[in-house]
Amino acid sequence: MPSCALAAPEIAISIDSPLALSLLVVFFFTCVQFWLHQDAHKRPFSSRILISMSAGALSAWVVCEKLNLSQAAELVALAILLCATLATISHIARLASFEGLRSLLLKEVAQKTITLEEKNLELKSTQRQLRIANIELKALSFTDALTGAYNRLYFDRQFLVEWQRARREQEPLSMILVDIDHFKELNDQHGHLVGDQALKFVTELLKRGFQRGNDIACRYGGEEFVILLPNTPPTQAIKRAEEVRKQIETTAFEQEGLKLSVTASFGIGGIVPQPHHEPLGLLHATDQALYYVKRNGRNGCRLATALDSEPTNHREESNVIG
Repeated sequence: MPSCALAAPEIAISIDSPLALSLLVVFFFTCVQFWLHQDAHKRPFSSRILISMSAGALSAWVVCEKLNLSQAAELVALAILLCATLATISHIARLASFEGLRSLLLKEVAQKTITLEEKNLELKSTQRQLRIANIELKALSFTDALTGAYNRLYFDRQFLVEWQRARREQEPLSMILVDIDHFKELNDQHGHLVGDQALKFVTELLKRGFQRGNDIACRYGGEEFVILLPNTPPTQAIKRAEEVRKQIETTAFEQEGLKLSVTASFGIGGIVPQPHHEPLGLLHATDQALYYVKRNGRNGCRLATALDSEPTNHREESNVIG
């Protein structure tokens, strides 16, 4: 039986023509591109690569025609040379495009950085303005609108703070209550504008007379003021109170061309707080000293001594010393 073995087909490729050289260049160039960029199959096909391949194929055709090459070895060598040249040019172009992209990105990042810095400065400025506004708002909540002195709310807060500190440190804490004499008559005779000016005038003299760093002058209500004197014994507090009282008595203030004067009564209390003492005890005794002055001719100073008595709903004559 005759054998019917199949012979492998022989494919003969002629590479002695310009077309063959062009195809070789395209083939080698594609291989080099995949070797240089192993993830090229994941990227979209670049028009730059297509242009390079077309230019290489055209160059190979022209060179082959001009040199009239016919040997296969010469054609292959020329194809490899052209491929290497094109690959080098393509790589340089790619680096150049990367450098341009890098410059563009760096410029964009720099611009964004400048923008962020500007926004950061604006944010810091806004935060600073907010802090200032909060401080001003807090100051307004603790300040009497008419006189500019601290108000009753601030006194209530600071009184407890200073009381606790004095009890902890076993230091004296003194208090002065001040009341403008005949203030209602002043308002009735000259009007409320004059009364307001008198309040401002007394406030200014109180601030001048009690201006140590820890002295606290507050408008207690109406025509009454209260002074807190931390770390000050009552004997020293009454001396300072008498100095300010004399200044108020001997100094005139002007309102609408009129020179007017007022006097004030001072009640003084002081103590080194002990565990059994209460803050209201000091306030009550100081208030009684002030009331004693008001009942005995006004325009004077009295030092309270009955600091352990309980507060009452009305003022009583307290045990005081002159």
